[in-house]
Amino acid sequence: MRTRLVLVAVAAAALALPAGAAAKGDDAAIVIGPSGTALVEPYSTVASVMGQLAFGKAPSGPFALVYVQRQLLPRAPGRWYPRAAVYCDAYGRCVHAAQLLGSFGSGRITGLYHGAPPRLATLSRGGKSLPVASTLGFAIELAFGQAAASTARPVPVGCTTFRATWSGTGARLRPSSFCIGMNGGVYARGRQYPLYSGIAERFAR
Repeated sequence: MRTRLVLVAVAAAALALPAGAAAKGDDAAIVIGPSGTALVEPYSTVASVMGQLAFGKAPSGPFALVYVQRQLLPRAPGRWYPRAAVYCDAYGRCVHAAQLLGSFGSGRITGLYHGAPPRLATLSRGGKSLPVASTLGFAIELAFGQAAASTARPVPVGCTTFRATWSGTGARLRPSSFCIGMNGGVYARGRQYPLYSGIAERFAR
């Protein structure tokens, strides 16, 4: 009986994960661009270059965002510049990593940003301001960045309402009001966007 309950819990959690993340473990590197389609790679893909990061000037040119996820919790996004084959983290450290071209891609699938990507500018719940540079903020950005993985779903009972403003190119297309279900998922405009249920349990109470 215990085994059955564990399997049911795992299956339920998988429904709220970004596309492909459930099959690749809790740790991942999720590449997104303006197309709304994500590339989800195991953390081991980027782990090999993390130790080579050094402060330096990022290259010019179009890029995709890379959300590194540890234990299903996303961190501040880095940037992938495929034309230069350079990865930069959120702290201005960069590394030339041609080996990532095979996994992070050229931008053909995700599309590439040519200007500031849409990012949360403000976030609030029940009239109380919340930090956007947080696990919750990054998870919300990542959820809407994976629009291609969204599905038509009604808002569940007990869904916690948030309000937000956005900055960057395409900001006006992001919803200013949405809710997070207690079992995971971000709901807006009749659709459910992927968000790990553990984040909902921690932040949507």
